[in-house]
Amino acid sequence: PALCLLRLAGVRLAYLEACEQLLSPWVARQFTYIPDLPMDCAPGSAPSAAPSGLKRVLLAGYIDDRKNYRALCCALASICANHPELTVELSVVGGRSAPAADFFKRFSPPANLLLRELSGRVSSAEFAAEVERCDIVWAYYSDHLGSSGMFLNAIAAQKYVLFRPLGVLSGFQRELNIQAGAPDGSAAAIEAALLEAVSSPAPQYALPARDRFLARRTASRFLDALLPS
Repeated sequence: PALCLLRLAGVRLAYLEACEQLLSPWVARQFTYIPDLPMDCAPGSAPSAAPSGLKRVLLAGYIDDRKNYRALCCALASICANHPELTVELSVVGGRSAPAADFFKRFSPPANLLLRELSGRVSSAEFAAEVERCDIVWAYYSDHLGSSGMFLNAIAAQKYVLFRPLGVLSGFQRELNIQAGAPDGSAAAIEAALLEAVSSPAPQYALPARDRFLARRTASRFLDALLPS
């Protein structure tokens, strides 16, 4: 009833990305689709090349339980302990909740899991540089049904992305035809996906599919959908 009243009052309803994956077909038709888009920001400086054999994983943004940082750290610690031939660097970038800050103070990774921390807010240019610097972006959220800037920026930077295919991200997965890097919520599945990513992963998506995906999500299309003529 509330949606009907809003429409009758001439209120235009919009939803960021494909709401039909979250709502009933009738409700979804009441909304205008608006594409999300990656950050349009060049890195502040050229990223340094990783030493041979080193894989760089990025955990960025405001770090709290929603980001599943415990699952990531426990899986990487297990992988590195069981595979001494691997060397992984985990960059933890951004502000964090009190429990997350306490966790990282106490976290004692194996010698071949290198922990790199940049605490506090970072600029857009610094964030872009961190995405460019890494090999793998962690965008694995608990019960997250909407779009994800981390996912979009990973695809724009042509990075491997680990995510949980729920809601809008399941639609992204279909658009890009991603088969790997999208485990279910179990610890074993997360560890297996991370091991595949840090070992020698095959390309996660084809470049033509990536190009089509990004072509649908440009600033001009965003503005056209948000402010139709």
